[in-house]
Amino acid sequence: MNRPNGVNAASPWKRRPLSTSAVSWWVLWRQGLASRQRTELSYIVHLMRQAWVILLGNLNGALLTNGGVALLGMIASPEAVGAANLALRVKMAGQALLLPLNQLAYVRITALAPQGTQAAVALARKALVALMVVAVGATIALLFSAGMISTAVFKVPTPLAESLILLAALSIPMNAASNLFGMQCLIAFGAERAYALALACASAVFAALLLRQGGLSYGWALVAAEACILVLTALSLRHIVAQRTLRLA
Repeated sequence: MNRPNGVNAASPWKRRPLSTSAVSWWVLWRQGLASRQRTELSYIVHLMRQAWVILLGNLNGALLTNGGVALLGMIASPEAVGAANLALRVKMAGQALLLPLNQLAYVRITALAPQGTQAAVALARKALVALMVVAVGATIALLFSAGMISTAVFKVPTPLAESLILLAALSIPMNAASNLFGMQCLIAFGAERAYALALACASAVFAALLLRQGGLSYGWALVAAEACILVLTALSLRHIVAQRTLRLA
């Protein structure tokens, strides 16, 4: 007896997935795509080395964001932690305005870096001007609205939160420039280690200043860390560009 809204167990439709899979594997084998490739140990070692660089950079980058607030929670009062968390969120909101420019610059610089150093550097200079205009505008807006933001969040005037927002806002232009030099240019030129080392040094500076006092020192530690990344990435990029220019000359 036929089953309503069903399929007979002996129906050929039950065998179609198996036959389709067999045909697909046969086509892949004929094209040479299903054969087992020899594992290159040197290539795996290279990938692992690069993975450790990326992991180191991500860990140090996380310390300068949410990790820093968590570290502050070990030594400061809940009020100071809340103020620092608000300042960090405000800073990240200001940096979000730069995201379209960062993405566009990264794609173009990555495409131009293998072709020639001068074209990539010229584009990076134009991107730096555009990023600075937007970053300085965001900083000025936050400087005038820091008191209003802290009052709106905590319902009462909070001088500590206002001061931390001001310091975090001052670090936005430095973060924009260091992100262009490091995350985009150094990685495009194959200098991931230099960028990861800059992040590691900045994390050490940040932790040393933060653990010294806590509270308002979170803002100064954030500014010092961003300045450290900016200086180190700028020096590394200058050295790499000079080397590549001499090599091509």
